[in-house]
Amino acid sequence: MAGILSKTKTIASICKFRLVSICLLIVISSSLVAKENKHSQKAYPFRKISSPIVKLGRKRKIVVCSPPRSGSTLVYMVLQYLFEEKVEVWNSTRKKVIKFHDFKKAKNFCKKHKETFIVVPVRNPVDSLFSYVIATKGPYSDVRKEMLPLTPGYVNTYFAMHNFIGKFSKGRILVCHYDDSTKDIGIFLRQIEKKFHFRIPEEEKIKIKKMFSPSAIKKFARQYPSFKEMDPITGVHGNHISSHKYRITDYLSPYEMLKMYDRFEEVLPLFGFPKKPKK
Repeated sequence: MAGILSKTKTIASICKFRLVSICLLIVISSSLVAKENKHSQKAYPFRKISSPIVKLGRKRKIVVCSPPRSGSTLVYMVLQYLFEEKVEVWNSTRKKVIKFHDFKKAKNFCKKHKETFIVVPVRNPVDSLFSYVIATKGPYSDVRKEMLPLTPGYVNTYFAMHNFIGKFSKGRILVCHYDDSTKDIGIFLRQIEKKFHFRIPEEEKIKIKKMFSPSAIKKFARQYPSFKEMDPITGVHGNHISSHKYRITDYLSPYEMLKMYDRFEEVLPLFGFPKKPKK
C-alpha cells in the first residue's frame, strides 16, 4: 500500500512538474510573439502585412544580395512592402523576400529554390567601403587608415558578387545601381516591373516614394542609437542614413584617392565603374 502511495505521489509530482513546464513555455511563447508583434508594428509602420500588394506565387521568392552599404536595405524594404506575406525577422528564409550579404549562402539558396528571382544592388566599391567606415568607425576616425585593411576583403566580395551574377540566367536576375535607386526610387520600380513582368499600381508607387525617402528612413532609424543596433524586421541600422553628407574627397587627397582606386582596378570595370576617380 505504501509503495502504491509512493508511486502515486511520484506520478503526481511528475505531472505537476510537466504542467508547470508547459505553462512556462506558453508564457515564454506568448511573450516572444508579443515582442515580435511589437517589433513588427514598430519596425514596419509602412503597411500592415496581411496580403501582398503584388502576388509572387506559392513557390516563388525574391533574394536581395549585395555587399554592405550598397543600397540593399532600401531595395529590400521596397520589395518587402510589395511582396511580403508575413512579418518575420529580416534574415528569415521563410519569407517571400530574403536578404543576404553572403554570396555563397545566397547562391546555395537560389540553387535550391529554382523559381527565385534575384536582385543585386551594386555600388562603386570605393564609395561603399568609405560609407561602411563612416557608419561603423565614425566621421572623426582616421578614415584612410581604417579603409586600407578592409580593402582586400572588399575586392574579394566584389569578385564573389560577379561570380554569383554569372551563375544565373539573365531572365532571373536584376542588377540595379545604387546611384539610380537613391536618386529616384521610381527608376528601380520601373526596372523591376520590366524585368519580372509585374505591374505596380500607380498609387502604390506614390506611397513608396514618400515612405522610403531618405528623410523617412532617417527618422525611423533614430530609435536605434548606433550602427551596431539593427531593426529586426527591416534590417535598418542606427545611423543608417547620416544627417550630414560626408564626401570621400574630404578625407582622401587626390593622390590617396588614385591609390585607393588602384586597389580596386580589377573589379571596378566588372560593374561598369571607371578605373580612375572623377576629377
